[in-house]
Amino acid sequence: MAFSEDASGTSASITTTEADLKEYATPAGAVFQFFARVNSIAKGDVFILRLYVKPESTDGYKEIDSWMLAHTTEEAAVYPQVGVNSIKITGQKVAGTNRTLDWSAWKEA
Repeated sequence: MAFSEDASGTSASITTTEADLKEYATPAGAVFQFFARVNSIAKGDVFILRLYVKPESTDGYKEIDSWMLAHTTEEAAVYPQVGVNSIKITGQKVAGTNRTLDWSAWKEA
């Protein structure tokens, strides 16, 4: 399975208010990888990334998974396999200092 970068960016400063990092309208069966570069996170910082899906265009988003990022300089990767109408990745600070996160979204080529 080969992937190519589809989009990338830097988030606005992530605070205690949940914020969208990337939203996709997806073709059925699309496979995505999402990377958050968390090298700016310091000791005491805790962030959560959430994955939402919208099964049909008329449905609302439903949270299906989440990942905690804390005290790390590692990259976090989200590997959803999605056969739904839309997906959305969000970020939120749980503790510590507001930070920006560099991110990239990769799609199966």
